[in-house]
Amino acid sequence: MSLDQPLAPLPQEGMGFASAWPVRAGDVDPYDRLRFDSVARYLQDIAWEQLHQTALHRTDPVWIVRRTVIDVVRPIQWPDRVRLLRWCSSMSTRWTNMRVRITSGNGGLIETEGFWINISETNNMPTRISDEGLSYLAQTTQEHRLRWRPYLTDATPPESDIICRSRCAPPI
Repeated sequence: MSLDQPLAPLPQEGMGFASAWPVRAGDVDPYDRLRFDSVARYLQDIAWEQLHQTALHRTDPVWIVRRTVIDVVRPIQWPDRVRLLRWCSSMSTRWTNMRVRITSGNGGLIETEGFWINISETNNMPTRISDEGLSYLAQTTQEHRLRWRPYLTDATPPESDIICRSRCAPPI
């Protein structure tokens, strides 16, 4: 996927892992918009919830994120409540692209996709996802040949592996 292509759509209504919570005052900038670092924390929070509410906490408990794309389509404002929906959009035997759609009752929409790598607890290296984990992740994708491709290819390394594709609020 390149930066000018849309993120993978939700494969089927009712699929994926969902959670919701209120936007807290500490999650917003002085203009009451959800901050970029809060979005990143929300992505960690829903991943943690999904890990511990599924068999993944037992079969594949250690993951790292190599890259995350965040596309702020419509900003989320405080006070509001967010709904997060997380699903696997493509996978291989050692890593997966995980999509999270964040919506709010007042019309906010943030689309994200992260490249997650399964890590061995014994040697801290990428390892094969368990058969049970592969079966669970495959419920929301038909793409099972995910290959790593860098988004940023010039000689200068990026300052961050988090990529903001559009309309992100500047840091404060």
